[in-house]
Amino acid sequence: MKSLKSWHSVAYKLVKKNLYEKIINNKMLSIFTTSLIIQWSILSLIIYSIITLLKWLKFKWNCLNCFVQQSIPGPKPSFWFGNLPEFVPNSFAALNKWTNEYGEYFGYFYGNRPILVINDRDAIYEILVQNGSKFPNRLISGVEMEPFRSSLLNQQDKAWKFTRRILTPAFTAHRISMETTRQAINLSVKNLIKSMEKKLSKNNVNELNITEHMHSVTMDVICRLAFNMNDSDVQEEHSSFRKMVVDFMEQASDPSLAIMEYFPLLKKILKIFFQIFGVGKLLQTISNKLKYEISKYYQEKNDNVDNVQMRKNRKVNILDFMIEQQELGNLNESQLIGNAMVILLAGYETTALGLSFTLYLLAKHQDWQEKLRKEILENFNDDYDYCQFDQYRSELLDRIWYESLRLYPPVTAFITRRLDTSIDEYRMKSLNVNITKDMTIMIPTWPIHHNEKYWPRPNEFDPNRDNLPIPGNKTINKNSAFLAFGSGSRNCIGGNLAISESRAVIVALLKHYQFDLIDDPNSERFTPIDPNTGLIKLCCPTLLIHPAKNIWLRVTKI
Repeated sequence: MKSLKSWHSVAYKLVKKNLYEKIINNKMLSIFTTSLIIQWSILSLIIYSIITLLKWLKFKWNCLNCFVQQSIPGPKPSFWFGNLPEFVPNSFAALNKWTNEYGEYFGYFYGNRPILVINDRDAIYEILVQNGSKFPNRLISGVEMEPFRSSLLNQQDKAWKFTRRILTPAFTAHRISMETTRQAINLSVKNLIKSMEKKLSKNNVNELNITEHMHSVTMDVICRLAFNMNDSDVQEEHSSFRKMVVDFMEQASDPSLAIMEYFPLLKKILKIFFQIFGVGKLLQTISNKLKYEISKYYQEKNDNVDNVQMRKNRKVNILDFMIEQQELGNLNESQLIGNAMVILLAGYETTALGLSFTLYLLAKHQDWQEKLRKEILENFNDDYDYCQFDQYRSELLDRIWYESLRLYPPVTAFITRRLDTSIDEYRMKSLNVNITKDMTIMIPTWPIHHNEKYWPRPNEFDPNRDNLPIPGNKTINKNSAFLAFGSGSRNCIGGNLAISESRAVIVALLKHYQFDLIDDPNSERFTPIDPNTGLIKLCCPTLLIHPAKNIWLRVTKI
């Protein structure tokens, strides 16, 4: 019995030892296998990283040499960041500086993107007009473009053509001159007069913030025509909607957007911060407001069956065109909101800036103000209709307006073009340069509008100068060196609306008021002047130039 127990004990120990060794061996094998997998993973990652880095370095090298190979001049780029360190802080100043240094064309690098800047009128005509079909795309990217990316996704190539076809009927000269449009503009202008009267009567003040009032009236026009917001409060001093839009335009150069360009790999992460904490949140709030107004208008149409057919026939406002296309299945909800956003942000600010600069120039040049006022009083007799562009069109008024846009073009660097995706290369005859599919063409408005070659005495205000694109005057040739509304097939769709509402505002204001400069340099409301140019001191936070300070003028009721 004792020997049997001993045998069992020995057997148990042997089994236990064998199991223990198996466990140890399995653990060692598992550790070895895991270690081997980790080593191979690390090695694969290193090899992949090296291959990716080599590919990127090859791409970067080819990219940075694309201008050198064709002897295209330009500022020397940083290997890692291109010309971003000089361009991002002040794109307006950088483009002007490089234009003065390199002339009619040069290349710079927006991070990894080669940008070919063209300042030559013949080359501009070749790209935008003669061969516009070969350059259908815009660059929708970058520090300036990023805030508008979601709203502009539908503006590339075929999608842009389709959207343009849908919206064009709402912006034709015939449509803008119709009674419904004129009534909306007139009502906005009358509200402007009321708002100014209210400010002037308050404590006998005779100095007004012209920039603020022009923003109010142009936003009011857009709200009425594009969103049927007839109860808009944007001309009120504490309008929440106007404040939202103005804040967005002022803050659109969010720091996170600049970081995206320096470190493209962080773009996805930074976009989250942009949407949650940056200007993206404000953009979403504006979008929600427009969505609410559009839904409310759509519901009102459906609630009144008789009115539905009437509106379908008349298409009272721009929103009617977009809703009809949505009902036909040509636009989805996000595209409708996106287009509405573009119309709002692009339509109100540019016209407001143009009007602010025009009124400043009229206050500075009293002789032109008196000439225009005399013509207005002689020909515009109806105090209830400031939109008399069907009955009478003043060439003098148009000359003053277009010369103001030449001298102070609101949009400075938005005219960009890229080759059609089916074309690998294009030979530009006028400059003897090959444009590749990797390049982006940029046409900077300010340097061209101030080029003495095309505009003698470019920093002087002279409405009598030749080649201003006066509407309706067939004897004046279209000038490719005038780009306030772009040129070619992708010119500004809202140009007709801008000139119509601007005429109405200028007519109304000069009929009722005398404008003078605040000439005391010690005053907080004095408009600072750039000593090098004699023009208003400017800043360019995004795509648009702004006065360094809001323009204030002395306003006297006539």
